[in-house]
Amino acid sequence: MKYLSLIALAGCLCSVCFAANSNFKSLAKSLFAQPSVSDVRITPGNRGLSYIANKNGRSKLCVLDFESRRTYDTFIEGTPDVYDYYWIDRDNVIIFVQQLGNPIGAFTASYKLGRIAPTDFYRVYDTLPDKKRIYIAKDEDFDSKFNDLYQVNAISGSRKRIEKNDGSVIAWLTDKDGVTRIRYTIDENENDRYAYRSGPEDAWRDIPIHGHPLLVLFLNEPEQFVILIRRKGTDTFSVYKYDAASEQYTDTLLEHETYDILYTEIMHDPETEETYGFAYDLAKPATFWFDPTFAEIESQIDSLHPEAENQILGYNHDRNALVYHSFSDTRPSQWRLFSPANSTDELLLEHTIDFDTSQTQACEPITFPNRDGTLIHGYLTRTPNRGEPHAKTLLMIHGGPRARDRWGWDAEAQYFAALGYNVLKINYRGSDGYGVDYSPYSHFSSMQTSVRDTIDGAKWLIEQGIATKGKIGIYGSSFGGHVALSCAAEAPELFFASIGYAGVYDWPKHLDAEFKEYPVFAKLKFNTYYPGYEQEKEKWLANSAIARVDQITCPVYLLHGGSDDNVSQTQSRRMHKALKKAGKNSQLKIFSFNGHGLVLENNRVSFYSTLAQFLAKNAN
Repeated sequence: MKYLSLIALAGCLCSVCFAANSNFKSLAKSLFAQPSVSDVRITPGNRGLSYIANKNGRSKLCVLDFESRRTYDTFIEGTPDVYDYYWIDRDNVIIFVQQLGNPIGAFTASYKLGRIAPTDFYRVYDTLPDKKRIYIAKDEDFDSKFNDLYQVNAISGSRKRIEKNDGSVIAWLTDKDGVTRIRYTIDENENDRYAYRSGPEDAWRDIPIHGHPLLVLFLNEPEQFVILIRRKGTDTFSVYKYDAASEQYTDTLLEHETYDILYTEIMHDPETEETYGFAYDLAKPATFWFDPTFAEIESQIDSLHPEAENQILGYNHDRNALVYHSFSDTRPSQWRLFSPANSTDELLLEHTIDFDTSQTQACEPITFPNRDGTLIHGYLTRTPNRGEPHAKTLLMIHGGPRARDRWGWDAEAQYFAALGYNVLKINYRGSDGYGVDYSPYSHFSSMQTSVRDTIDGAKWLIEQGIATKGKIGIYGSSFGGHVALSCAAEAPELFFASIGYAGVYDWPKHLDAEFKEYPVFAKLKFNTYYPGYEQEKEKWLANSAIARVDQITCPVYLLHGGSDDNVSQTQSRRMHKALKKAGKNSQLKIFSFNGHGLVLENNRVSFYSTLAQFLAKNAN
């Protein structure tokens, strides 16, 4: 009888396990499917909206014509997936396609996406929408860091070199006419150097802008441009007006004492390239407008959709209505058309998901003091199961380190919140967006502060009654993999599981390989980002997760793309081997066709449902 009871119990447990695993996968399919709509742009001439759409499991380029309201899409032989595109002029677009996440070619098409024809595969450097069929491209060698520049005819394939690189130029900045106006180099002392010219026939001359700009907008005024830069001696990126004739900053347009002003999107006319403004992130998204009229119209739109962030993109074909992007933390993106004259509002496109958005959870910007008293920034998404005592918690750690998490629709956070986890994403010191004092250039500094800040974030959750000691999972990707495994080693009492995807676990092995592959480019800022590395490799190894496997007590899951060109899969294989040798609980999974990211839908669904199964198994 006892034997039969055990069989019945085992069968019951298997049924529960199967049901849970099935739920993990179905939920992952709902939230991590290919976006139904993405990469939406107004076409040159303001004729329509172009976008990449998921149709029958394939990514296609589509155009929604404003006047007729007809939708056109591409048909390319072999049905490859479209992953990027650029409008060359109002009648021609260049389309980049891939198979299994790997780029395989480029095609041109007309405005209505007819006349599909193969074209040469170049990296688009700048577009010249008011010049028929012409764009600016880099060399076709994608591994080259010091590129020449060419003007390319997208239809005929002919090209003319417009700038020859002497092996020192990192980047050129071009104006709306395609003239290279600023040239960026780095000298032997790792100082940024900028040369400027007024026009194509003028000689280059050094200009003292004293910093490293992220954005330059050339104005119609001679010698004047807007520059987004962290000036030497200042903490944050700000926006200024600069006069090249007098070589002086003439005005401060936008600055913030806590946040870097880092643009996320530039709003401009797609043909004339007149710039209206740009979007940027503070704790939540914000917009800066050069013309106050746009700010007034955006305020009208906000009154219609106060729960969302609404960013104007530009005009329609008649210039009597404006297209805007509307999104929030509880629903994916919509693209709508607003008429200021009569306040009419029309839905044009939306990213739809097979998930009840009434059940989604708010993303709350938070700060907490770390052990040094520095306020650390992050985003908390709480589970709807708040009535349950001691709810599980998951820390999700971004890569980089010079990246950041942002407020908005977050399928990852919604997925794990729906599964009963409070989810905290931490912008540790080393993250982008908070000034150089918060995130010094030193990579080694970020390796240490990221771990300390993440552990302090876990302790803050416990103090707030949101998390329970020993019931916190931690997952990180790329640099975040280093953080996840290092936290599990440094504070093993906090975590029930640690997961790393495409992580770096042995820093000397990783950096030596990277410096060998890109010897010149990697060393341009070597002493800025990697001070003392050659003399102190033992210190870098000691702060690597692979040197601390003996301290890890929780189960570990390591995942990696088999085709990862950024971080070799040998990092995960060696970490797994070291954990097993130390007698630890470690699992390893290699995704054969995956690179550094999760491009393919099937891989994303498999990845997140696998994570959910691993966490559920070990949380209990």
